Amino acid sequence: MLKTFRRGGQVASAFIWMGYKEMLAYPLGFFITQISAVVSTLVYYFIAQLVHSGPNVGGDYYSFVVIGIVALQVMSVGLSAFTVGLDYIIQQGRFESFLVEPINWRILPFGLAAWPILVNLMTAFAMFVVAVLLGAEFRWDAIPLALVILVLGAAANHAVGVLAASVKVLAKRGDPVVGLYTLATTLLSGAIFPIALLPQVLRWISYCLPPTYVLSALRKILLPGSASLPGPSAGQAILLLLAFMAVLYPLAMFLYARALEYGRRMGLLAGY
Repeated sequence: MLKTFRRGGQVASAFIWMGYKEMLAYPLGFFITQISAVVSTLVYYFIAQLVHSGPNVGGDYYSFVVIGIVALQVMSVGLSAFTVGLDYIIQQGRFESFLVEPINWRILPFGLAAWPILVNLMTAFAMFVVAVLLGAEFRWDAIPLALVILVLGAAANHAVGVLAASVKVLAKRGDPVVGLYTLATTLLSGAIFPIALLPQVLRWISYCLPPTYVLSALRKILLPGSASLPGPSAGQAILLLLAFMAVLYPLAMFLYARALEYGRRMGLLAGY
């Protein structure tokens, strides 16, 4: 087990180095992406001037929505990192060469996601700093616990991403799965507005999505006026996220293995 974790760390480090070198080769695209993310905090700053703050948002809508957009920024890359990386190497015709390298196929979904997740954590930090400068208020003593919850949320979304990638290996298209899930989380998880505003049926559906628990827990521990906020606590969210991963990761890895096996037999791994 220790050897597997050590090997996983080596593979992740190699992919991070490759991503870093690619970023240096295309710096303008990288900086535009970061600026676009940070600009969203400015957009919601002005929107917050028009929105009535109250108990449903912990007293301050801007702080409420910043937590939503920053958390989704990190969790969304957990969802899409593997499918995007897989699509990239398939288009280049390098997928088969990856599979013959001395890299365990089980490590590949985590290696390909390492650099995008690291970059988005840095982007989320920049968004957070800009929001604080614009007047957002948070409990600083809760930051370490918030990071734990955020990482668990990204991991839960990554499990969904591995599941979507199993479709991509064979059908060469996993984006509809990712797109539908992203749409559902953006609308139903309470990122932009409280889920209390949703109809009862949609509210039930929202509690089937891991980001709902992440956002609820983050707001409960980070917002100064969170006493009136409904939803699961940080402890409940952590337990539910761990349970979600315990169920979905084995299923996703099983389907991923079957997709690779079938793809090898049918010659579907070389590219489009």
